[in-house]
Amino acid sequence: MISHTLRASAASLLLLATTPRSALADRGALTLDIGAGGTALALPAPYAPTSGSMLGTSFLASLGLRYALRNWIELATSAEFEPPVTYFHNGVTVTTQDGSFPGTLKHRFYRYSTFLGGRILTGSVWRFVAGADVGWSHRAYSNFQHINDLDPNNPRDYRLALPNLNRDNLVVAALAGVEWAVGDHWSLSILPRYEQLVGADSTFALSARLVFSWSWYV
Repeated sequence: MISHTLRASAASLLLLATTPRSALADRGALTLDIGAGGTALALPAPYAPTSGSMLGTSFLASLGLRYALRNWIELATSAEFEPPVTYFHNGVTVTTQDGSFPGTLKHRFYRYSTFLGGRILTGSVWRFVAGADVGWSHRAYSNFQHINDLDPNNPRDYRLALPNLNRDNLVVAALAGVEWAVGDHWSLSILPRYEQLVGADSTFALSARLVFSWSWYV
């Protein structure tokens, strides 16, 4: 009899552990998200309209807020910053009013973005997250240098006066990941995301962040 009861209890626990459950009672929770990770951006070469995109990587920091409308759906807003990095666009032809100049284009670049969107989630301690965002992205280019490297043994600067450049884009993004609800108020998440930048010099970005979250129940 005791053995039968133990087997039944073990089976019940196994069923509970493997059956998808709704999230903990988080309705009304206001959550602060602090994230860090990396991003890969396919960046078109400025002043070189016939060139392709250069895939570059950068550190990514983010700060956001979420509000739980229901146990399984949240509204979210966030801001992100990618600090300055140096890009090299090899084998491009820069075109100005003075002509066309083949070589390697070097510049500094940074980006910041803001987003508004929503998430759905399921699970209890381990939560599976999916969401979509729309937002705005600002790209800033500076310190241009175009190098004539057709002779690798004798590279030289064309000394072109290329002004600093900015690009603003509408962003449509999708994310999916997993959240570990460690305690009553805090959790850790891993959130990969795809971004499509729409408008001038349209392109795409991929990112992944580790996010620390703290929740208040209002």
